[in-house]
Amino acid sequence: MILPLCLTLVTLSVSALSQELRIFVIDVDGGGANLIVGPKGDSLLIDAGWPVTSAPRIAEVARKQAGLKKIDYFVATHFHKGHVGGLEELLKLMPIGKFLDHGASVEKGDAADALIASYQRGTGGKHRPVKPGEHIPMAGVSLRVVASGGRFIGSLAGSQKNPHCDGAVLKDNDPTENRQSVGVLVSFGRFRFLNLGDMTWNFEHR
Repeated sequence: MILPLCLTLVTLSVSALSQELRIFVIDVDGGGANLIVGPKGDSLLIDAGWPVTSAPRIAEVARKQAGLKKIDYFVATHFHKGHVGGLEELLKLMPIGKFLDHGASVEKGDAADALIASYQRGTGGKHRPVKPGEHIPMAGVSLRVVASGGRFIGSLAGSQKNPHCDGAVLKDNDPTENRQSVGVLVSFGRFRFLNLGDMTWNFEHR
């Protein structure tokens, strides 16, 4: 069954504090668009799907289901059309405060250049790269950058080696934007949500 607009993946409540974290996984026909709304109403959109079709869906979810008038942060995991292609059109429907990414695209050519030009128009050039270990401010929830531009954070507190990864066969390195993906770890109480964009096999293994 395909949902026409979005799937509300999870709503977590802390009843004593009357707080909740809401995560909307929006159907943009592939690519990506995850909207995170913190317990104090702060919001972050990870990726904006495709040109033409994705922007109206994201805006409708943000307004009608999340009750937002603006989105505080946008994170471009990487520069592929299914992840940032809808941003320029979305900004005509919904204001966004700050724009974060991994830095310059590693891909060249007419299609890549056109996508970056669209991203630059949408952001007005006002975007900045994030670094592994950086925290994105959001009241009541932790948003931590764990990967960006092919670089990674050190071991997380309390983490252990995963025995299921022993003996994994690595593949040829992917030279595309996928391996540059920004990875964001969302922590709310004991709950964890990890978005790694389109990070590829060898980098996910690390």
